[in-house]
Amino acid sequence: MRPRDGQCVRHGMADPVEGTGIEVCNRCGRSVAWGSGRFANRVPDLNGPEDREALGRPYPNGDWICAECDEWCPDCGDLTGEAEE
Repeated sequence: MRPRDGQCVRHGMADPVEGTGIEVCNRCGRSVAWGSGRFANRVPDLNGPEDREALGRPYPNGDWICAECDEWCPDCGDLTGEAEE
């Protein structure tokens, strides 16, 4: 997976979409709302915002993890699986 314009090359992070509330990925800040293209494969994060902040999530108010970020290795930060191009 290659980041699009405006995203961090290493982390694929982008500025969160304004007005999306908590339907954003708490790792990259991208929208996972209906119509975003990330709705169907999003994964719920059952931790609360306080716990996510303690874990160092950049967007702790997001209740979801997008499929792309779910494939990132939490230890080294590299992509896992076959999503890499």
